[in-house]
Amino acid sequence: MKTHRNTLTVLLVTLFLAAPNLVFAANPSPRLTFSDLISGPDRGLNDQKGSGVIVTIWGQHLGSRQGDSTIEFCDSAADCRDTVVYYWKNADGSLPSGPANLFESHRMQEIAVSIPASAPGQGSIRVTVNGQTDSLPFTVRPGNIFHVKNEGNDSSGDGSWGNPWRTVAKADSTATAGDTVYIHNVTTIEDGDPGRVYYNNRGFKADTSNQFAYVSYPGTRAELYGKDGVHVYRTTGIVTSKLSVFASNCADESLAGCRERGTVGIAPSDWGRVIGNKITDRPGMCASGQAGAISGGIDTVEGAKIFGNHIHDYGCPNTGKLHHTTYLTIRDNDGDREIESWELGWNYLKDNWAKNGLHFYDENVGSGTECGDLTTDMLIHDNVVVNQGGAGIAVASACGWTQDTYVYNNVLINVGLPVDVDCTSNCGSTGSAIEISDIGSRGLQGNVYLSNNTVYEWDKKDQGNTLQSCIVLRGSGDNAKLFINDNICYTESDKPFLTTFSFSESVNHNDNLFGSNNIWFTSVSNPKRAVIPQWTGEPVLGDPKLSLSGSIIEIAEDSVALGKSKRNFAHDVYGARRGQSAAIGAVEYFLFRSPPSAIESLEVF
Repeated sequence: MKTHRNTLTVLLVTLFLAAPNLVFAANPSPRLTFSDLISGPDRGLNDQKGSGVIVTIWGQHLGSRQGDSTIEFCDSAADCRDTVVYYWKNADGSLPSGPANLFESHRMQEIAVSIPASAPGQGSIRVTVNGQTDSLPFTVRPGNIFHVKNEGNDSSGDGSWGNPWRTVAKADSTATAGDTVYIHNVTTIEDGDPGRVYYNNRGFKADTSNQFAYVSYPGTRAELYGKDGVHVYRTTGIVTSKLSVFASNCADESLAGCRERGTVGIAPSDWGRVIGNKITDRPGMCASGQAGAISGGIDTVEGAKIFGNHIHDYGCPNTGKLHHTTYLTIRDNDGDREIESWELGWNYLKDNWAKNGLHFYDENVGSGTECGDLTTDMLIHDNVVVNQGGAGIAVASACGWTQDTYVYNNVLINVGLPVDVDCTSNCGSTGSAIEISDIGSRGLQGNVYLSNNTVYEWDKKDQGNTLQSCIVLRGSGDNAKLFINDNICYTESDKPFLTTFSFSESVNHNDNLFGSNNIWFTSVSNPKRAVIPQWTGEPVLGDPKLSLSGSIIEIAEDSVALGKSKRNFAHDVYGARRGQSAAIGAVEYFLFRSPPSAIESLEVF
């Protein structure tokens, strides 16, 4: 190993001298991104290993195994204790970790630990790698821990480790706010109406201080098959973590036997968390209708956190245009409700036919009083979307949303693909990468900020009847202001970079566009459509020199994007620390980004 280290040192020095302006991390600092649980009891697990709830942490530059690295819990009294580590590995979707393959998309690692007996109140989970530390908050509070196992008994069991329940339905009807339910290799199938795997208690109320959690126990899989995976009804504060969801409503790709209104993989809840789950179609079936793999509205989405989910192969070529990969709305039945917004980060969407990847839309329906509003910023960041039907990211409203929307640090690869292939009229715009829609007189009234996103190809099918642009501002409204800064739109085709469109001749969206410092690049010689937008200020000219390795974007050491960003995000999408001379787009140059296994085999980090 000494020889490897010396050789590596010489290599680093040589590269640095050859490229003194190059910014890279030879020894990157660990970054913790999110956890499934943010609070829970420090006792009651009773699995003969740990003491309190098992918390799963996702992060980057943590190493594929623990090695000499440490993880501890520091409680409210500043006492730091070692934790029981259940696993420490790449978050590649294989046991004993959860099913979401975030290593493939974000180069993430995953750690599961039990909280030790500690002082109550807010503490922190701290990870130290190569002498560098990062942490996430965690609050010790009262609550029960229950278990569901195949060998359990709903009649005689009490939900304990030694006397577990048999079904999730039993846990759902018994546990309450603040409790955590661990599911062990239990498969739940519900084919009938309403097709809900989890029958949540009506009127069940929890918030961020006492969330109720359904979690796969380490080394096991909780698999859910049905028309819906996780459904909530007048229920708040639900956490779903590391579940494998197979949800479809159509018998096959012909859309035969579809159940009305569609299917939902996981419905968020107010003040809940949807973390590290995998969602796809049921084998041989198809999802369609008017919802999505992660879909919520009608008083179910306030303050929801949706992090690190892996949605793949969802929908089929005939999936209807009203069905989406994700879909969050308000559609408030109480009328004009104002709620705190949601946050979506570090999700991985790949090979989905359902329209639009990260999709947010609101309008009046029914009596026309359903419009609500978001009172806090909408945050859409650090997501990776690959081979997506429809736009990678779509934000639209006809309801006068007044919040500001921040879309940053996302990677979109080959998006804007055809959806609803048999659609012949009113099929909607599908060929764009990022679509902002200001609809009607109320529309989007806040600002939309697109910053440090990287788009690598859009509309490869060349859909001539769509808005075929990297970025689109559309709609008959004239309220939204779109700020576009430090993004990369990269194509090897002759496709437009930016399009504005309105059905109203009185609306000219061009005066709603602001921004600078973007890279608009096509490899086509003498392009006719892929031309730099005239309105943009100070574009960065030249080839960003992007390359694609699976779902990972890499940037060359001599890219024109390096050191040119004027934004101040702390990390890129893969966890590399950004300095004052950050790169345009979502990706920094990193010497050993591909393949990471080569780094780990040298045990350098």
